[in-house]
Amino acid sequence: MDATAPAASAPQRWFLYLMVSAIVGYVYEFLLCTFMYAGFVNQGPLRGPWLMIYGVGGVLVIALLGRLRGRKLRLGRVNLMPAVLFAAIFAISTTVEFFAHWA
Repeated sequence: MDATAPAASAPQRWFLYLMVSAIVGYVYEFLLCTFMYAGFVNQGPLRGPWLMIYGVGGVLVIALLGRLRGRKLRLGRVNLMPAVLFAAIFAISTTVEFFAHWA
């Protein structure tokens, strides 16, 4: 493999984020439903191992919260950034699910 291969362009990188998030979401739901219902349950309307709701949610989380990576928000000696990120990811995911339920 060539060590000097060019980096992916911005649209390619965002498409990769979308697909990786969608596939990870599919694997998560596949495993969850396999253990809960003791068999295969097709969770998505698309052909292939992806669920676009997870892809869109993942891209939105990266786009909206990516600038916060590595930053600290302190209250005394306590770093509050993990709690802030958790709350923000929860809010983004809930909003995506809320609006997707009408689609």
